[in-house]
Amino acid sequence: MAQSKTVELRGFQRRGFAVACALVALLATLLVAAEPAAAKPPPKPPVSVNVLSLTQGEVQKSGVLRVELRAKHEAVIRVRAFVRRLGKSTAISSLRTVHLGAGKREDLRLDLTSSGRGLFAQSCKPLLIRVVGRTGKHTRRRASTGERRLPNLASTCAHPTKGPPLLYSIGLASRSINPDPDGQWKGQKVYLGGYGISGGQPGGLDQGRAANGILGSGPHVTAFALSDGKHPFAFATIETQGWFVANKDAPYGLIDMRKAVEQRTGGALKAEQVIVQSDHTHGGADPMGVWGNVPLDFRRFMFEQTVSAIIDAFHHLRPANLYYGWAPARDLQSNQFDYDQSNKTMDSDLRVLQARGADDKPIATILNFSAHPTVLGSSNQHITGDWPQEANAMLAQRFGGEAMTIVGTLGRTQPGNRECKTINASDSNPAEALCKLDDYAGRVVDRAAQALKGAQLISGSPIVDSKTYLIQDPAQQGIVYLGAGLGGAPLGVPIDRSLSPPWVTGNVLGTVTGSVRIGDVLLSTVPGEIYPQIALYVQNAVTGIRPHGFMTAGLANDQLGYIIAPYEAYPAPVIATFLARGDQLPYQPDPIGNDNYAFNVSHTLGERVICSLLRGAGELLGKGMQFRDADTRCATFPNDLLYAAGEDTTWPNPP
Repeated sequence: MAQSKTVELRGFQRRGFAVACALVALLATLLVAAEPAAAKPPPKPPVSVNVLSLTQGEVQKSGVLRVELRAKHEAVIRVRAFVRRLGKSTAISSLRTVHLGAGKREDLRLDLTSSGRGLFAQSCKPLLIRVVGRTGKHTRRRASTGERRLPNLASTCAHPTKGPPLLYSIGLASRSINPDPDGQWKGQKVYLGGYGISGGQPGGLDQGRAANGILGSGPHVTAFALSDGKHPFAFATIETQGWFVANKDAPYGLIDMRKAVEQRTGGALKAEQVIVQSDHTHGGADPMGVWGNVPLDFRRFMFEQTVSAIIDAFHHLRPANLYYGWAPARDLQSNQFDYDQSNKTMDSDLRVLQARGADDKPIATILNFSAHPTVLGSSNQHITGDWPQEANAMLAQRFGGEAMTIVGTLGRTQPGNRECKTINASDSNPAEALCKLDDYAGRVVDRAAQALKGAQLISGSPIVDSKTYLIQDPAQQGIVYLGAGLGGAPLGVPIDRSLSPPWVTGNVLGTVTGSVRIGDVLLSTVPGEIYPQIALYVQNAVTGIRPHGFMTAGLANDQLGYIIAPYEAYPAPVIATFLARGDQLPYQPDPIGNDNYAFNVSHTLGERVICSLLRGAGELLGKGMQFRDADTRCATFPNDLLYAAGEDTTWPNPP
């Protein structure tokens, strides 16, 4: 009997223990379910913070930290800067309160405390800077944080064992400039430029090439920003047919883009430190009015995308080293006047500037090559950046990081072997068109890989310096830019270049050249499609002074068509413009069979551009007028010396 009661008691205890366990499990479940707030992440901050300062030396010398704030919604932001060391954060600035409206941004200069300033440039190790911005009174809201490691580039600092010190900072950004998928912009036609002179005539007479779709990813604007820690510079390429320095109908010219960048960066990146190029694709939009134009609102859209890309690149600079390489690429080019002894020379080097981070991996690859973006013919009506559009994607995929293409000397220089090996159709067939672009771009990128195998580090003290110059030249036959600009609208060719000084004064055209120094690499920028002789003349003039590299950018800060030099190079393009079979007899009439002379505004502009580029090279390389004075023809252009560097950006916007 006693044994039976003991068994019953043990069974009861086991059942009681099981019930207790079940109750505990149920209670735990209820407790978890009762904590929904803990499972939700705190709300996202309505502002973003970016550190703009580049080096410890810059901060230590100025006593301020440059910071960018952006607000998604209207906000009052409390901002403070910290140094992060040994797992601890030390405040280096006092608290700053800023009010920002919705969608606005502001560049701040946070004053450092005396103790905070003393932390900079005292050690060769990078300093991790953290800037924290808090909004409102919501204690549970996450803070907005921006971080950046600032290197100490003092000459007394030893090179790190993993590689050379990072001497430069670079940023690269891209924006789409696609119209709607059907090729139109809000129901209005977007005309493509580059073949013939027509489009958009009144009365329904429409002979132009209106876009009817987008080829591949479509055209983009891509920009890179560069700094040596003290001096910034930015360059953008718009994948479009061309763009004028200033417009006569709205403030959307290239000069206006450059001024907008200065205004929106609060002067941190000045207009004279910005250069904007068109890649001259013959499948791109025509914002100039030569081939039918585009809706004004679409031009404004491309304008804003360009300015935004430049500012984005500037605000996201990353420490890097720069490498320059080149490879011969004459086989990738075709010379329109190869039969003419005065025009046989070609600017055939393919050049590459690559930025690499501390891990030696590419951050940005910048290709510079001279070949018209005319892989596709006039039958293509899908808007495209032509071969640079595809090359940029291939460069990024091949090497990593971001990529962009700068077109160089385009005068009489065409891409070689434009073909698709797998499809036999018209360029109006998107598959055929993309195949041709990929084939040519692939060969260009393969050659870029060859150039990078021998690329050399741009060493020595970091130097970024840029200058732009206003030049003015009588337009002996500038009918396209003066005649059509004044009276072309009734004829359906409403060329949109400004008719206001300094861009037009009587029969004198004003335009812009630029010179940029990146270490010992010289970049010359020109306002049109220069003949190769111009670039090679400048390159040879500075040989021995500039041991590393040379680059050229065409259609930069303006588009004045073909720019021919020397004078001896004119006969062949003159004949070919009016007569067929220019290299053989008998000649046959063929008006504008070749447009090199028809789109040449002046017999002297090419020589004047050379002299302005020699001036820029001398001033950047510490040689003054040495290079310019060595060319006796430059003595005939003394008026260009009346304008100081940067004078081109001081003129008001056109009405």
